[in-house]
Amino acid sequence: TSQPARFILFKVLLSSKGRFPSIQSKEVVWSDYRNGDSEIYLYNISNGIETRITNNPFNQTNPSVYGNKIVWDDNRNGNLDIYFYDLDTGAETQITSSPAEERNPQVNWNSIFWERAEQDGKKIHYFNFASGEEKTLNGIGNALSFYLDEETVVMFLENQGITNVYSV
Repeated sequence: TSQPARFILFKVLLSSKGRFPSIQSKEVVWSDYRNGDSEIYLYNISNGIETRITNNPFNQTNPSVYGNKIVWDDNRNGNLDIYFYDLDTGAETQITSSPAEERNPQVNWNSIFWERAEQDGKKIHYFNFASGEEKTLNGIGNALSFYLDEETVVMFLENQGITNVYSV
């Protein structure tokens, strides 16, 4: 027999100014404005412990979590860049530093994907943890949106007024 859907409400999100949640397994991350600027928080559903991941006077938003990895966009350098936090080591790493706006990161087991606003439209870029390389997925067209799971990236691209769906 199938199990009914389990809805988990926890006080931390209900009592704070939380936005942009992401969940993976037993961990939830979100942006929270409770201290004036937006910071990234983690809540472990299994043990009920909340952890503040970022702590600086600039906004961190749009977090994504997978396994021991948390990513978000961050404007501490005057424009949006992508940052990564390793839950195992507690180390924070800046992934991007271009003058372009980089936002809406998503992470899976081996890569971080994000949108970059470029002169000829929005592109999807990714960083591979194993190789340490950053690459662009769509060379032509404007990326309207994308979705990432463990193995696949689906992109909606607009080129000359036509929207196409790609799976990478």
